Amino acid sequence: MKFSIPLNLKFSIHLNQIRWKREETSLLIKMFFAQCILLCPDVFSHIFFYRYIRWMQTGLCLISLAIIISRYLSNKYIWANLLFFTILTIATIRVGLDFESLMLYSSRAIGIVVLYYYVSKKNYLLFWKGASDYFFLMGLLNTILTILYPGGLLFDVTANGKNKGYYLLGNTSQVIPFYIISIAIAIIYYRQTGEKKSRPGFIYLQALICDLIYGSMTSLVMLFIFLLLHLILQNNKPTIKKGKKLAFLAIVFVFSWYYALLVLNVQVLFRLIIEKVLHKDVTLSTRVVIWNRAFQLIKKSLLLGYGASTRRLIVFGSRSFDAHNTVLQIMLMGGILLLASYIWIIIIAFKNWTKCKSQMKMTGLVLFIAFAIGSSAEMYVFTYIFLIPLIIYLIGEKQDNPAISI
Repeated sequence: MKFSIPLNLKFSIHLNQIRWKREETSLLIKMFFAQCILLCPDVFSHIFFYRYIRWMQTGLCLISLAIIISRYLSNKYIWANLLFFTILTIATIRVGLDFESLMLYSSRAIGIVVLYYYVSKKNYLLFWKGASDYFFLMGLLNTILTILYPGGLLFDVTANGKNKGYYLLGNTSQVIPFYIISIAIAIIYYRQTGEKKSRPGFIYLQALICDLIYGSMTSLVMLFIFLLLHLILQNNKPTIKKGKKLAFLAIVFVFSWYYALLVLNVQVLFRLIIEKVLHKDVTLSTRVVIWNRAFQLIKKSLLLGYGASTRRLIVFGSRSFDAHNTVLQIMLMGGILLLASYIWIIIIAFKNWTKCKSQMKMTGLVLFIAFAIGSSAEMYVFTYIFLIPLIIYLIGEKQDNPAISI
């Protein structure tokens, strides 16, 4: 006996499909433009209309706070992020309110955390697609501009008299982390769809080409570690035990490296290689000197640091630097209280991460380890240090949203 679907029901189904596609397309477009504002390419900060972008970032931050109040007050991860910025605000007010610097750090990070969490709740798979598409397009544009303008779109003169290039996504040490995040998001997205796409490999090739032009050793190490760990783990079953071992080994590596440089001064043993082959000074581009000065500043304000004010910077003559290390920079900005709140964010992220049973779980772990090691010698774009635990947290979210239809 044959059954036929009534014509009016077919028409209703068709209308619903059109409506879903329109809603998904609209959400993707809104997400793309919001990312353009919140993850604004760093080179725009040197252009006259950047102040208008800052206004939009502040506006999105206020909208994000309203969304938190109306929807996500019970979410521990959101609360952990708010605690971080509350401590940062208190630390900034304590040394003399620098509202502009405070909003520069807060608005983009809060905005991107809420945007990604909100879209992932609306449509989980659509979120990964939207994030992957944005990072891929911006990375591709940066690669093209890097090849066309290998010296940079803008440049500044460093303390040793050399020109420091600024590319679409920032200076030489800030660009490659963007590509690594892009690779990880693309892998996570395609693992959910079951498609075998060449996008992750193509992004990695772009990153390698760009780093060969930039000549950033730290970024090259990050690329190598990410690729090596990914190749080792991609065919293995994800286990919490293995993840804990890798995280522990990464921590041991970083602290051993610091102890060897700051206490044992092992770099002096390789003076000839560092100076003649790598064309660097024995202090590894003054990093060891910067770290020592950072420790001295931290000791003077251990509990709350110096906030988002310029007092957090390491001064050398007429120039100032960040700590070239994420942990030290966080402690300079908010002391042990701010560092403890960031560790809490990471703990909550990994607790949620353990819920995931698929292979994309390991991609998040590899991303975290690569950034942990890279961050030991660099202070990356402030928004990135919130993107990494956010990606790890979202990996563990329930994947019960409908698949995208576009």
